[in-house]
Amino acid sequence: FFLAYQGLKTTIEQLRGEEDFLNAGAAVAVAGLPFYRTITFRSHMGYAGLLVALDYFHEEMNNFRK
Repeated sequence: FFLAYQGLKTTIEQLRGEEDFLNAGAAVAVAGLPFYRTITFRSHMGYAGLLVALDYFHEEMNNFRK
């Protein structure tokens, strides 16, 4: 999941030329499709959400330090 999320988010950032929450939201929507479709994966959606939250927090802290 996280590899697909990071790849999609970075690709969208490069295409749009902006770093914002829309990139992360679009990447979550596409990379999270297996979690929505499979009952077995639904119990792990919290872990995926935590990874995204940590990634977003890390990016915000990096922007704050600049």
